[in-house]
Amino acid sequence: PLLKVLVLTGETQERERVLMQFSRRFYRCSPESFSSADAVHSLTCAIMLLNTDLHGKNIGRCMTCTEFITNLEGMNEGINFRKDLLKELYHSIRNEKLEWAVDEDEMRSTLPPKLEPSYSFSRKKSSAFHELLPDAKVETRRAHV
Repeated sequence: PLLKVLVLTGETQERERVLMQFSRRFYRCSPESFSSADAVHSLTCAIMLLNTDLHGKNIGRCMTCTEFITNLEGMNEGINFRKDLLKELYHSIRNEKLEWAVDEDEMRSTLPPKLEPSYSFSRKKSSAFHELLPDAKVETRRAHV
């Protein structure tokens, strides 16, 4: 796998920049799937909210598949996302919670041994981007968000 762990920490603005960059990159890689990077961003945020709604510690009823689809009407640059895609996403998230964060021991178990001693879990100086060991099979580019 290219990316095992991404922990979105920090201020809302920092997380939003990461999500926007993800949306732009996803759209560049799959322009036939969505109308724009904004559409990818809308769907990404909707997925995060759905996960919280279905698996959070909220009281009351959870969002239905129909409500999820209705909430996203016209959000793909004025047209609807494919219903089969939204249904698949809904049922996938309902059946398996997306994990946003893991505890320190669990995080350490996913990192290569060379990263473990220097990896910082401090909330004061956290970053969603951490140095990864180079992989000769994967093209690497540096970019600033």
